[in-house]
Amino acid sequence: MVNGTDVSAATAHFELAQHFHRKGLIDAAAIHFEEAMRLQPENWTYKCQAWACMNPGSKPTEGYNRAWLEAGDKIGIENYYERLDL
Repeated sequence: MVNGTDVSAATAHFELAQHFHRKGLIDAAAIHFEEAMRLQPENWTYKCQAWACMNPGSKPTEGYNRAWLEAGDKIGIENYYERLDL
């Protein structure tokens, strides 16, 4: 279970990652994306943004896109979106 402090720190790291990525500081962005995902591993927004920024348009690799496949397999791709109660 993630605590409030970790959620806040993850948010800060995510914002720093996006800032660094926009400035072209890819190595710095990667560090902060990784920390955001470590602190709040269930946050798919962080994962998707990191994967999109760090490995745009590529096929699954050993980098971020490969991590997406592994994460999807871990939770079960059928659980990627919350089920609707219709």
